[in-house]
Amino acid sequence: MKIHELISFNREVLRRIQHVGISPDDYKYTDLYGSTGSGSLTERK
Repeated sequence: MKIHELISFNREVLRRIQHVGISPDDYKYTDLYGSTGSGSLTERK
């Protein structure tokens, strides 16, 4: 899949993310945002 296809496919999600003010680099901190002290999001079951 090419980059323009990914952007086109996810256009509505990208608009919503921009509207609420989320930075593209914020994905790096998702474990911090969702963490409750019991590990990362990927480690939870």
